[in-house]
Amino acid sequence: MALSGWICVVTGASRGIGRGIALQLSEAGATVYITGRQEKTLKQTAAEVWKLAPDCTVNNPQLVGEDEIKELFERVQHGQNGRLDLLVNNAYAGVQLNICLQSCLSQFKEMFSKGETTEFSGRCIVELAKDKCLMSMTGQVLMTCDLAHRYGLKDVDGRRVVDYTSLKFLISQIPYVSWLSVFTPSFIRVPRSMLILGSGKF
Repeated sequence: MALSGWICVVTGASRGIGRGIALQLSEAGATVYITGRQEKTLKQTAAEVWKLAPDCTVNNPQLVGEDEIKELFERVQHGQNGRLDLLVNNAYAGVQLNICLQSCLSQFKEMFSKGETTEFSGRCIVELAKDKCLMSMTGQVLMTCDLAHRYGLKDVDGRRVVDYTSLKFLISQIPYVSWLSVFTPSFIRVPRSMLILGSGKF
């Protein structure tokens, strides 16, 4: 297995992307310590990991508090002789939606229903961990669509990952000109610098 012998800690593993990352790391053979705020769903994640990779060790889920965090890393230090190969800090506090966003919620749900599975981020992390040139990418923001392109990845359900930097995709999102995307080659990608300028507020 690609990450056999690796020791990993994943925070926020009770659901969503954290859960997906924990599942993919364990499938790749890593020993995974998981933490999260929701004990019930965290235990469900642990059960899924054991089912997916019976030989992989998933440590007892812990609720996240200062004392619990200290206890977790002490457990990693003693149980793994101080070794920790990968820390995925996936903890996130939700934000309140304003009225405008709430009115667009159905559009957001439709958009995300066509998006990547929560496990795809985990698949990307596994590939990054195996990459011998990993340090050349340090300090960068790495989009999952770029990593899918780099490593030739598909999502866990077999779908191709949408390339959000593709000119074809960007045109398809603009009302009144989206029909032009049919004639736009999919290999043309918009430079990241232009995307950053386009998303900025002036």
